Amino acid sequence: MRQVERDRVEDLPQATAHELASALGAEFPAHRHLLDRSADLFDAVLYGHRPATREQALDVLALDDELAGRRARR
Repeated sequence: MRQVERDRVEDLPQATAHELASALGAEFPAHRHLLDRSADLFDAVLYGHRPATREQALDVLALDDELAGRRARR
């Protein structure tokens, strides 16, 4: 995740997808709902053993691309 590479969130192995989404949501409040939706999808795929659709995967990648190009609110 480029958000870790850009030091927007700390790379903590024990952090949950929702904790990362919350931290990023504080930096990018306009994207909070998309971050939460991505965390829900991550949980459904990893823990619910549901495959992500191609569209869902592309949406998450597009969100990461978009946030990578934006300045965090400081």
